[in-house]
Amino acid sequence: MKFRSVTALRGNGDFRLLWIGQFTSELGSSVAFVATPLIAIAVTGSTLQAGLLGSAAFLASWLGSVPMGYLADRIAPRRLMLWCDAVRLLVSAVLAVGVVAGFVSMWLLLVSGVVTTLAMLGFRPAATKMMRSIVPEDQIATAVAANQLRGQAAALIGPALGGVLFQLGRSIPLVTDAASFALSLFCVGRLRPVTDSPQEPAAGRRRFLPELGEGFRLLWRTPFLRSVTTYATLANIAVSILMFTIILGPGAESGGPAIGTALSVGAVAAMLGTLLAPRLHRRLGLPRLLLLITGVRVVTTAGAALAGGPAAAIAALAAILLLQPVAATATETARIAVVPQHVYGRVSGTSSFAGSALQPLAPLIAGAVVQQAGAGWAFGIVAALFTAAGLVVAVSRTALSVGTPASPTSQPASRGSLSPLRSS
Repeated sequence: MKFRSVTALRGNGDFRLLWIGQFTSELGSSVAFVATPLIAIAVTGSTLQAGLLGSAAFLASWLGSVPMGYLADRIAPRRLMLWCDAVRLLVSAVLAVGVVAGFVSMWLLLVSGVVTTLAMLGFRPAATKMMRSIVPEDQIATAVAANQLRGQAAALIGPALGGVLFQLGRSIPLVTDAASFALSLFCVGRLRPVTDSPQEPAAGRRRFLPELGEGFRLLWRTPFLRSVTTYATLANIAVSILMFTIILGPGAESGGPAIGTALSVGAVAAMLGTLLAPRLHRRLGLPRLLLLITGVRVVTTAGAALAGGPAAAIAALAAILLLQPVAATATETARIAVVPQHVYGRVSGTSSFAGSALQPLAPLIAGAVVQQAGAGWAFGIVAALFTAAGLVVAVSRTALSVGTPASPTSQPASRGSLSPLRSS
């Protein structure tokens, strides 16, 4: 990120409030992420039921992304963010009181997990729409990178902090989570209200089901969105298969500390990669950047397949974790530049729904291949999926050559115009 852009963002009071509020809420969620399954084990004595919490949260995230994206387009961003934070604050507080008072149950944990996940799905696109309204166009790439860095930092600090707080008391991580939502609620409340694009259809012409399906129609008709989503679907399942292969592969038990170290190093590297993302996107453009990232992924995973052993696998994992936020920052910056404000929530929700559709298959594929053919073949499948993702980028270079961020200037660019959606 360029110093001039960072300085300009630091002077943007609304963006600063938005960033601080989201960082605290994401940190609180990372803290609770560690504590909640531990509470479930303490309540039920079953690791299976604790795992059910994660499955329920994933299903809620997958199935809820489209309808919550619709709400993000129908409700003013600031108002929706306030409601989502209030719901998450209430749920976290009730759960903390339940742990202290002893009336917490598996059903309460399940319901609270699903509700907070749905609230998060509404908050995120609303926050992005708010960011688009308060940040000049020529600073959007830097703002997206700053948000990615915020998420990486929360993911790095939160789990360790959650483990420490859980040792001090089962309810303390949940109280911390509730306090983080209270601070986020305060920050969002200080933001100036903004309105959506004047291109938004009049209220009298809206119909629920056609409006809900608009995200799918735009995704299919727009070459850029179709290409990015196809790339993301292949890359996401490849990364998931790689991680489960390392966890389930031979020698994984003895390699546990090394894997943990690789994840920590990769998280730090991901934060550094996030800082480089806007400059790389600006210099290379999205197609060449994605081809570079995919090429590194293919080489490292193919090397792990050929070399064998935990060291090569961990090296591949570390390289992928380094490049993951670079690809995420670049594609999100391009999506913001291309998708009109009044349909961003539906497009974002639909893209998330399609991009994660194959991920539930990852543990099954990894487990079956490792058991039947060995970890090397699983790494080969991962390399093949990354190759397929690279081919998608190669044949879609024209469609992906949009939304490259302009070099920051001393004068803010106008936010009144957005690149139009191009349909095939």
